[in-house]
Amino acid sequence: MKRIITLALSMFIILSLLTACGNSLINDVKNSQIKFAFEDTGKTYGEVLDAYCSNTKWKTFSSNYVQMIEFSGTTPSEQKVVIQWVQNFDSTYDICWAWL
Repeated sequence: MKRIITLALSMFIILSLLTACGNSLINDVKNSQIKFAFEDTGKTYGEVLDAYCSNTKWKTFSSNYVQMIEFSGTTPSEQKVVIQWVQNFDSTYDICWAWL
């Protein structure tokens, strides 16, 4: 019985840490300034995407040992939007895919 409780607590702690890490990556991208031709827009990805789209969802996943952050949502004209960012080695993020 003690082993089952210990195992359950260990799994809970591991899942909590993984969730916290994913949320941190999402927050980093959401709080990143949108830049066009090296010019700041004064808006963040989170502000613009969450305000413009409905049914928004942010998630993280790994692809070939690379951390990815994905946004999906629906525009007011009912088009699906998906944008993915890749985490660079210096903890910055680049858009790698965007489609409607």
